[in-house]
Amino acid sequence: MTLLLGFGVMLFGGGFLARHIQAIGRLKQDPELRARDAAYLVGQQRRRIVTSVMIMVVGALIPLSYDAIVRQRNPGLASAVLLTILVLILVIMLLAVADALAGRYLRADLQLRKAEAALRRTLLENDLQYHANWKQQQEQKLQASGQEASSNRKPGQTSEEN
Repeated sequence: MTLLLGFGVMLFGGGFLARHIQAIGRLKQDPELRARDAAYLVGQQRRRIVTSVMIMVVGALIPLSYDAIVRQRNPGLASAVLLTILVLILVIMLLAVADALAGRYLRADLQLRKAEAALRRTLLENDLQYHANWKQQQEQKLQASGQEASSNRKPGQTSEEN
């Protein structure tokens, strides 16, 4: 049973290890990511690889702990293995919390960039509207001055004679 549990934990860690390696490949090939964001995300995937490897090590230590406790009845080895498992689980949990907190940085940066883009768009739309209104006013003035000039002409007079 412990062999099966250990193998399952190792398989779980190995699956995530493969996913993180693939993610690094995709991130390095993504042309839309800024260099700073890509570096951050690749670093995040590397930290996750470390966590996945630690999970695999815990999976390997589970059957070893059973062997030390039940078969060899070696309390020193059993204590060392169990302590190692506990320390690794604690480190894995701390890395998971750190990863979750670090993800806030990227989300906050992304929200800031979206807000900046929305502001830029609004400013450009306002400028476009201002220039469209200005152009319309100029055309109206031109039309009004053209009508005024034609109304000042005497009957039978051409615009060149005016």
